[in-house]
Amino acid sequence: MMELELVQKFSFEFYGDIYEVYLASDGQLYIRLSEVCDAIGLDTSAQRRRIREDEAILHYMVNIKVETPYQDSVRKHAVTFFNIQGLVYWLLGIDAKRVSLETKEKVTRFKYRFAKIAWKTYRSEMTLIDEHDDLA
Repeated sequence: MMELELVQKFSFEFYGDIYEVYLASDGQLYIRLSEVCDAIGLDTSAQRRRIREDEAILHYMVNIKVETPYQDSVRKHAVTFFNIQGLVYWLLGIDAKRVSLETKEKVTRFKYRFAKIAWKTYRSEMTLIDEHDDLA
């Protein structure tokens, strides 16, 4: 299997916070798993483990090498991303009864709207890019 690369970044706002979705070399959209977990208040390692145990959503989770600051330079290392097509399925598997009230509200909000808004942002950005390409 070919190693995935990030091709383009799309930022969007969700309840006052800015998130980044990436178009990868396979034509799919991904978001950092840690970004979603941190925003909701979930432990990323626990969620990564839970996803690995669920064959129905495991294929949505990928590691992509990205450049990150390291001391006085930059280095590439694998970062866990999740395909936004599977985001709803992963979020639906989170038992809101087993988390704090604050986390429960965030989980509910994310389940309801997050993937949809991320996808709409990507589509509107791609439409703008396509329209611009026609003008060239």
